[in-house]
Amino acid sequence: MSALPEEEFEHIAKQLSYKPYTPNSVTSFDAFSREVQFAREHGYALDIEEHTVGSSCLAVPIYDYTRKVMAAMSISGRGLFDSFSIDYIYQQMKQASMELSKRMGYTQDPASRD
Repeated sequence: MSALPEEEFEHIAKQLSYKPYTPNSVTSFDAFSREVQFAREHGYALDIEEHTVGSSCLAVPIYDYTRKVMAAMSISGRGLFDSFSIDYIYQQMKQASMELSKRMGYTQDPASRD
């Protein structure tokens, strides 16, 4: 969702049902918008016990030859961030997603910071 144009994101997100599964679940459009903005700014999406207590997830994009997001790769697990820092997991996932992106024909924008 973070790769979508804002108008398309809002159209889809406003139709979602924000059913709480845990005390950490996103329960509103505004809260979901903040999570999507975080993903846009940081390059990864994070879920800490939003669906299942004790379980967390980190996801990164995979790009194609047009430099558009064509898939995502994620890692989920119980106690995931107890054993490893978010930054460590993100760096490993980013490296793997860039390898896959390159296989899809992705070339990095020379103006990119990464």
